[in-house]
Amino acid sequence: MFSALDLYELLSGLLPQIRTIFGSKSGESISIEAEKSLSGLSDCIIATFSEHETALNGEKHRIATEGGSIHPLTRYTMCYMTYLAEYKPTLSKLMEEASSKLEPRISQIIRDLKSNMEYKSKYYKDDSLRHLFMMNNVNYIVRRIKKSSNLKTMVEDDGLVNELTEEYYRDLKLYLESTWESLLDSLRSTEEVKLGVFSSFVSKKVVYRQRLKVFYDKFKKVRGTQSSWIVSDEQLRKEVRSYILSLVIPVYTSFLEKHGSDIERGDHPCICISHSVEKLRKEVEEMFQDESTISFEH
Repeated sequence: MFSALDLYELLSGLLPQIRTIFGSKSGESISIEAEKSLSGLSDCIIATFSEHETALNGEKHRIATEGGSIHPLTRYTMCYMTYLAEYKPTLSKLMEEASSKLEPRISQIIRDLKSNMEYKSKYYKDDSLRHLFMMNNVNYIVRRIKKSSNLKTMVEDDGLVNELTEEYYRDLKLYLESTWESLLDSLRSTEEVKLGVFSSFVSKKVVYRQRLKVFYDKFKKVRGTQSSWIVSDEQLRKEVRSYILSLVIPVYTSFLEKHGSDIERGDHPCICISHSVEKLRKEVEEMFQDESTISFEH
């Protein structure tokens, strides 16, 4: 594709000189062959572009990636789109000659890529990992568009970047809800332990310790599972951790402030409260990996 574009641009630039040099009747055949070659290159470029559109829609067989990382198809397609954007003047001209427009087709390819990733995300049994996978891939698409001024210009008229940015924030929200909201249920319970007949069987201390244990058990499981998950972009990784902390730390702090004195009464208070707020924060900040920990299929 790119070799054909380079040859087209080279031959197109030389064609006026060829016509001048071989303008006589004896050299007319050379000019005609040059024009035929240019037309053939044009057909090849348009056909190859169309084949890529078809291939993207038909690529349904690859499963999703390890740890929710960026899929090779996302990397390949966005690299392809970035390079294509460098040939915008030539491609726009060829598309117009073929009664088509370049910009809408570029935008549609990117939308089709996102849809393809949605299809692949269904291979994940874990809802949280599925949302993380989509967040990673859509965020990568947005970053590649923003890094290429040519590509960004080509898609900005239909609001594609804003649309995709909303998509990966939606997946971030869904990830937080599916993992962290339920994890905090035991600490958020508004049901108070009442004294009276109930207290003869179980004390406040026991109930609040049990709620805390439930939280610790869930947190340990989530951390054990998700610490190896991938959040590819460093800035996004910081942002995800920050959102988690904004959910977890206030609830955990409030629970300890309200019920810490009840929990600490009696035996082994330090065993019951195993995490300080800072320890909890540190463990969240150690979650997720970058992609240096995995190998890619190219």
